[in-house]
Amino acid sequence: MSRPSSVLRALRSPVLARCPSMAMARTYTPSLIRPSTRTFTSSPIRSRAASGAESNTDIRNRQAVGVFTWKTAALFVLTGIGLTLYFRREKRLAELAKHEAANRAIGRPKVGGPFELVDHTGKAVTSEDFKGKYMLVYFGFTRCPDICPEELDKLSEVLEKLHGKYDPANPHPVVTPLFVTCDPARDTPAALSAYLPEFHPSIIGLTGTYDKIKEMCKAYRVYFSTPPVIKEGEDYLVDHSIFFYLMDPEGQFVDAFGKHYSVDEMAGKIREYVGEWDRLGRKRRAVLSKDFPYSAFTPPSRPLNLSPIMIDSLTRAATPSEASPTKRSPTTPQLLHKLHHPGSVLSLAVSEKHIFAGTQNHTIHVWDSHTFESVAVLTGHEGSVLCLHLSHCGRWLISSAGDSMVHVWDVRTLRRVCIIWSSYDVGDMFSVVYAPETGHIYLGAQNTSIQWFDLDSVYSPRTETPIPIADESDLATNKHARRGTHKFFDSRGPGGVLSRRPSEPSPSTAATPHHQIPPDQIIQYAHYGYIYSFILGPGRSGGAATLFSGGGDGEIKLWRLDRLHPEPAPFKTLSAERDDVGGVLSLSLQDTILYAGMSNGDIRIWDLDTAQLLRHIRSAHSGTDVLCTTVLDNTAVYTAGADGRVQRWGREGPSEGWEAHRKEDGSEGLVLAAAVVKGGNQQSARDLLVTGGNDEWLKIWDVRETEEDFIDGSGEQGEGEEDDAVLFKALAKLVSLRTISGSSGHVEECRRGATFLKNLLRRLGAEATLIPCSGNPVVLGRFKANSTPVTEEKRKNVLFYGHYDVIGACENGKDSSNWHSDPYELTGQDGYLYGRGVSDNKGPVLAAIFAASELMAEKNLSVDVTFVIEGEEESGSKGFAEAIRSKKDVIGDVDLIILSNSYWLDDSVPCLTYGLRGVIHATVKVSGHRPDAHSGVEGGAVREPLIDLINLSSKLTDDAGKICLPRFYDAVRPVTSSEEKFYEAIIDKLKPDSSHHDLLDMDALMARWRFPSLTIHHVNVSGPGNETVIPKSASAAVSIRIVPDQSLEEITADFEAYLRAKFAEMGSKNVLNVTIDHQADWWLGDTDNTAYKVLEGAIREEWNMVDEHPLYIREGGSIPVVRWLEREFGAAATHFPCGQRSDSAHLNDERIRLVNLIKGKRILKRTFQNLA
Repeated sequence: MSRPSSVLRALRSPVLARCPSMAMARTYTPSLIRPSTRTFTSSPIRSRAASGAESNTDIRNRQAVGVFTWKTAALFVLTGIGLTLYFRREKRLAELAKHEAANRAIGRPKVGGPFELVDHTGKAVTSEDFKGKYMLVYFGFTRCPDICPEELDKLSEVLEKLHGKYDPANPHPVVTPLFVTCDPARDTPAALSAYLPEFHPSIIGLTGTYDKIKEMCKAYRVYFSTPPVIKEGEDYLVDHSIFFYLMDPEGQFVDAFGKHYSVDEMAGKIREYVGEWDRLGRKRRAVLSKDFPYSAFTPPSRPLNLSPIMIDSLTRAATPSEASPTKRSPTTPQLLHKLHHPGSVLSLAVSEKHIFAGTQNHTIHVWDSHTFESVAVLTGHEGSVLCLHLSHCGRWLISSAGDSMVHVWDVRTLRRVCIIWSSYDVGDMFSVVYAPETGHIYLGAQNTSIQWFDLDSVYSPRTETPIPIADESDLATNKHARRGTHKFFDSRGPGGVLSRRPSEPSPSTAATPHHQIPPDQIIQYAHYGYIYSFILGPGRSGGAATLFSGGGDGEIKLWRLDRLHPEPAPFKTLSAERDDVGGVLSLSLQDTILYAGMSNGDIRIWDLDTAQLLRHIRSAHSGTDVLCTTVLDNTAVYTAGADGRVQRWGREGPSEGWEAHRKEDGSEGLVLAAAVVKGGNQQSARDLLVTGGNDEWLKIWDVRETEEDFIDGSGEQGEGEEDDAVLFKALAKLVSLRTISGSSGHVEECRRGATFLKNLLRRLGAEATLIPCSGNPVVLGRFKANSTPVTEEKRKNVLFYGHYDVIGACENGKDSSNWHSDPYELTGQDGYLYGRGVSDNKGPVLAAIFAASELMAEKNLSVDVTFVIEGEEESGSKGFAEAIRSKKDVIGDVDLIILSNSYWLDDSVPCLTYGLRGVIHATVKVSGHRPDAHSGVEGGAVREPLIDLINLSSKLTDDAGKICLPRFYDAVRPVTSSEEKFYEAIIDKLKPDSSHHDLLDMDALMARWRFPSLTIHHVNVSGPGNETVIPKSASAAVSIRIVPDQSLEEITADFEAYLRAKFAEMGSKNVLNVTIDHQADWWLGDTDNTAYKVLEGAIREEWNMVDEHPLYIREGGSIPVVRWLEREFGAAATHFPCGQRSDSAHLNDERIRLVNLIKGKRILKRTFQNLA
């Protein structure tokens, strides 16, 4: 008999060996393993023993082996594995129940619920009809200008990845997509049926009564702003949340996907959830996934006072320490704008109107927070500006620096109010705050001290002038100059010696009041390390306010502040009780949760009610200093550090962050400062994150695409969003479309551009359609007047003309490398927007569209505004006339024509254009009868076409440059005295600026604008162009600019006739061919008409031109269709330039100033409103 296997030996039980009755059991079930089970009627051992087939030795050996043969061992192992898996699954389900109970205790919002609506076919449906399969629910409306179309496009791609090719027999194999309207009054079943198939045929539209829709929105925690009572024809705005809600087959909420999710991420997550369901046959949600973040969650002994946004982020670990948090896929917010500054940005503050940046070069740079234009540079510090603090009332900006000084600035006037300095040598002033509860400024310094100063007693926010202080006269002999003291590390110690200020005043500070902090208003050794950070919070422990200080010793101290006792009184210290915590470099407060960024790269999160360390995130920034922590309302915390990256911590946990700053040489940058701006208020329509680094850039990020409306159920994302933000987003989309006319490779892009404009017009409230023509389609749209009262007979029809096509941004057929940014990606920098078409003409066209849309939304549109936007302007307006004539009955009578397709005379003075020259483009070609020849063989034997062309071209002008065509100058309109006044005004306005020397001569201006000209642009020859070749043919590109009152037809005919006559006189046997390639008539506006007066008034009001007027200018260029439109509709045209001279239209780095675009929209809005 063979020896038992090792497995059997390992499994052999001594108990079984000592129990014969159990050792004999070879066949059993779990129910037989009981002490009373002794009888085995079918034992093969007994039958063999009885028959004498085995010896007693064999029987004893078999009994020694026991019941565990290989079969019983396998059964035992499989049973154990099955029990292990079963109990592990049940344990996870218990964890799910615990987690859900905890969520209910803390207040996590419940999403979803029953509904009764009508689908896009008119059929009544309920939530029960969709059970049994996953649902992907989205709330929107068909007139949404941009968000809904973008998200539905993304949904279409997700469905294609999940379902593959659409199968009508099985339209929803994985998930059922539902589009629930937030605009039930306008989104009828018919409207949904027409709208949704444009994106995907499987999307089911749902609508219903106002109450039913509102009820479902409330159940899904979706913001719902539609008015309950709507009059017929009334226009209104609709705001909504931007999420896809995934519901499981039982109708329970699973997950939500915001805008930051990519198509692949969404599809992958949905497959994951559906796969888990299919494997288990019932709901298990993400708790069964190995990386589920709540699997170790232990509910607190009492409900914490946490914001719902941060709960999930704070409860990912059972212990206070976490080595590496689970991270979601990387998401980089949109970089809205970047501002250049020569030097590192060390500190930031953002007020209602301004962005303040404290810099390494001792200055505070100020930008407009809306237009991002540089406003001022505040000087006075003589050290790096280390901290900026904006008072709660928004009145004071307080700066502290490496010069041991504190400056107080008036935010309204940007003037310095006073300078505050210490009685001690304190070194660098790292932190400063103003506490309105006490009226004091509190300072944290390098010498480990905390000091305070009564600012209200010196300069009250309620007064306009400084309040004198008693000891000001004592400082008269030694104030105003920079202290020539040591830094803390080489001074005489933290206590120092009271030092007198030098007697030499600094010119930059001599006129500003100086105030010394009294020696008794200081706490020495407040920390055992530099005091890096301050933050104010609500009163605790009986105080009016709480000052939190973070020091280089790794501790956070809480100080009680009170009006009667402004001296900080310590009452609590937060310490991690570890030796490696590092210094506290930054602090942020959210309700009762305190976030601390550490010098070793860690982030500590404290519960202030219990003084407990909720979480310790190690190496959050790769072990480098966490220099900034800042909270965006109750939605997310942003941290940034010396690794150049920004990290977002929200409900869904940490993101992988994004690289915010990198130096030009490719080396790693540092994020040295950060500030957040909560959107939906006067300060900003968007949630913004502002970062500054050592790469000489300050960057503004749009971080509104977070899950605040899902998390807190408020739906504030998009609520109150300014139309300017939507305008910029629409411009970014339109710029990304390469609508290059005259290029066969961009026909589809041009069509997409036209479709985008058509859909945008519709969603903004206009009627819109595309007019087909021989080139790119013409977009025709109309906003109807809706101000009260409006009558069909009296309202005017204003036609706005523009174009969406552009000149290509390429050289020799390849993308240009001379652009500093991608020409087809809208880039904001230093107050300008860069991209092909931003100035010519996509930006002004969108400004006009949004101007009319805003008036309609406000019910102040007093005229009909008809938009005619062509796609062939840059290629000669091919097919435009025929297209317009085909829809002339739809356009109707036109009272006025407005266009915005040119630029100011310089970069500072607004203008109105009242004249354009016409143009005739022609090709003059001279051809020989023989092929290209070698000059060494045929030279002198043949009449060379190129020489004939040169001789002929020379006869177009005389030696003085005067054009020699017969009767050419006869019809030129004489200069009038009123016209001369326009030119004189231009010269007087531009004279102070020497950079415009080329525009300061009246004759030069008239030669550019109001007199005709002739230009030979280039000459081409046949053949390879070698120096030894006589070309068979030569051609010249010629243009003639014509002016009032020259006749386009007569000049064209005279030009051809003159060339042929002169060529005949030459007696050449070569052949002359003259081709007219393009023609455009001149245009001259009437500056006395109503439209010009209304536009002038709007310009003066918007640009604050109290005692000034815009310049009236003419241009030497041409716009082909302006004169044609005037003649076709019998209406006068008015030209409003939106851009600046430096916009570089048609050139590299085309741009438009942000403020010009914004004010251009507002000027057109005023004009449309007042034209009636």
